[in-house]
Amino acid sequence: MPGCAVAGCRNLSKNTKGTQIKYFSFPKSDIAKEWVVACRRKDKINLKSACVCSIHFEADSFQIPLKQKLLNYTPKNARNLKQDARPTLNLPGKKLAVTPGERSERLHKRKQKAENKDIVDSILSQPSSSKCQALEEPTYVANTVNVAMEFQENM
Repeated sequence: MPGCAVAGCRNLSKNTKGTQIKYFSFPKSDIAKEWVVACRRKDKINLKSACVCSIHFEADSFQIPLKQKLLNYTPKNARNLKQDARPTLNLPGKKLAVTPGERSERLHKRKQKAENKDIVDSILSQPSSSKCQALEEPTYVANTVNVAMEFQENM
């Protein structure tokens, strides 16, 4: 199984190895036609070898084996699809399901990293005499050291 059959999905089995993404073969029932429509591919799909990755299925599309229910343990990599499951998430023409919190967190980190880099660059570009003056201000030095340490960790 090389990759996901959904148009625009870039998940490949070699790139997602070790992650929680699992690939499911097309069903042999009439539901396969609905899967093909959901994939929105321009070219034909070989139903014998094609597969769809797990990011296109809702959580209630998976069945939990009785043993896992009794133990109250459901590993993500041991999921099986229900017989009537259909891909409905992250399909072409729809935006990927990214929560607003994740996006704003990434944006905040990116802005913070850029600010830290600007501060470090401005400190390093100062003449040596102004660096000595900065050392006389303890709060400025503490903030500068913290920013420089964060910058080095993020690099």
